[in-house]
Order: sequence, then C-alpha cells, then structure tokens
Amino acid sequence: MNIELKNKIGHDIGAIKGYVKLPGGLVHDVYKLEFPGKNLILKIRGETFSSKSETKINPTDIEREAWALEILKGGTVLTPKIVQFYRKHNAILMTDIGTDGKVLSDFTDEILADNLNSLIVSFETLEQYCAGINERDSIFNDKQTFERILSDRYGFIKSLKLNFLLQEVNTINHEQQFILGGVSFKNILFTNNEFGFYDFETFCLGHRIFDYGYLFGHLLLHSFCNKKVLFQVLKALRALEMRFNYFKDKSPLNRMIVATLLYRIAHPEIKYGKSDLHSFWKPREFLMRNIIEQESISLKALELI
Repeated sequence: MNIELKNKIGHDIGAIKGYVKLPGGLVHDVYKLEFPGKNLILKIRGETFSSKSETKINPTDIEREAWALEILKGGTVLTPKIVQFYRKHNAILMTDIGTDGKVLSDFTDEILADNLNSLIVSFETLEQYCAGINERDSIFNDKQTFERILSDRYGFIKSLKLNFLLQEVNTINHEQQFILGGVSFKNILFTNNEFGFYDFETFCLGHRIFDYGYLFGHLLLHSFCNKKVLFQVLKALRALEMRFNYFKDKSPLNRMIVATLLYRIAHPEIKYGKSDLHSFWKPREFLMRNIIEQESISLKALELI
C-alpha cells in the first residue's frame, strides 16, 4: 500500500490504527485495515503484476467489482458493501463481512455436508438477484468479458466437444443475465451461520449455467473423498434436473461441470485451499480416465466411488 493511498484513506475515513495483509489472488493484494471501532478491507491491484507478461489482467477488474458491490447491496445475501473506490490507485475499500470466519475451501467434510443446503439456497438467491439486474443499468454489459472468462478457464482443453459447448453457452442470448463469473470455494465465506460471497472482479453479462457448473464442479471435487458429502452434492444436482436437464447425456450443465473439473485436475498447481492435495490427487486417476475420455460425468459412476 503506497503512502499516497494510505494518506487518502486517512483523510476520507480516519487514521489507520494498523493493518494486516490477507491472502490475495494472482493480481491483487488484500489488507484488513483497523480503524477506531471498525475494520475495513482494502483490495488493490498489486503494482508488480503490470510487469509480468504471463499474468492476464482485466483492465476493468477493479472498476467492475466496485460497480458490482454497489449493485449487489440491495440484495439479501451477504456481500461486502463498498466504502470508497479509488480509481487512480486501482483500489476498493469495502466492509469486512467476516474475515474471522472460514472460507469454504477450509471446511471440514462434516461442516460442508451439514451446511450444503444452506449454501445452495444462498447461491441461488444471489443468482436470482443478479437475473433481475437490467442491462441498461450497467456500465459493464459487454459480452467480451464472459468470452474471456470461458477462454481463460477452459480454452486450453483440447476437446472439440467441450469447445462447442463453450460456443453454445456463449450464444444463448435469450438467457443472458448478470453472473458472478467465478464462484469457487475461496470466494465463499461462512460466518455467524451465514454464507457470504465476495471477489466480484469477474461479475459480467453471461449465462448462469457457468456459475452453476463452476460451483458444482468445485463441490464435486471436494466431495470425492467423502461419501456423505458426495451424497449431498448428488442430491442437490438431482434437484436441478427440471431446470437444467442434468441427466440428459452431455447436457450443458453436465459438460460445464466436466470442464471445471478438467480445469482443476489438469492444473493442480492452481491452488485454492488447504485441502488441495487431499482433493486433487486421490480422485485424479478416476477423473482423468472417466471424464476426459467420455467428456461427460456419470452420476451412477460417482455413486460407486
């Protein structure tokens, strides 16, 4: 955090009593700032990343997230509230929704199983709120961001059928809505018996099938090693049958889940929680054999694990 930004925050909010650096992403630094009587979170694009050509940076990411936080504050699901947006410094100051809580990737299997239904209800409530956002109310109603998200995550997969899927999803214009664009476990917080969502730099106009597939792909990845959790995840998937035709062979949701699993198991160096080794390596052989060859995922096969 540079001195100019620190002084600006001090002028706007008050003297900073102290701060601690929190785990951030690939291109952002995150700090918890302590003020008299409250804590705030500062997210700032890391200054060193601009010189790293191998790191992909969305030039509108911080501004996009600032807009998303502003628009999401009217919902009932826990999300950070924007306090100040410092465009010059590529930084957002926001409320702390519970950094003392647990991110989902740090959950034990038992906690995940016991709270899975609550998680899905919160996720779907947030999705429904996003669906109600009018395109005309957004300064970010471009479709290029969704295309970039699909390409960044799944573009490396050498599969014509999966590539066709991405094209199909990207051209379903009649079901376009605003989506979260990356609901992974590291972006979901559980605090005071409530789920909160944060990290909205990929908030964009797209297709909700991506959000559902991305979340359930991670849920499956985390549940392969525990039958109780796996049963709960499969039960939740069955509940989506009517809306997404999940059981239809190679349906869009099915294949989006497959693409998410491939994205993770093909690149185990992409870390997203303490349970990485536990989650990645034990099911890897099964997944690589059954998913990459068939480009689909069988619920019956999963039940036999």
